[in-house]
Amino acid sequence: MNRPHIAENFVSELMSTHIEDATLITFRIDHLTACINQLASDIMSREKLVFERYVLSQLSTLIL
Repeated sequence: MNRPHIAENFVSELMSTHIEDATLITFRIDHLTACINQLASDIMSREKLVFERYVLSQLSTLIL
């Protein structure tokens, strides 16, 4: 089973273009928005996959 790397991918992508000084990390708003949109898409895709697997498992128990 593949481990979902949703959080790791989000942080990696978010930090890819950050600006950092001693006490502050800054992100461009368009980059932050794109990262959040991708995170939402990844979560919805995972939830869809989990639901489909659940339904298939329930159907297979009904058929047997």
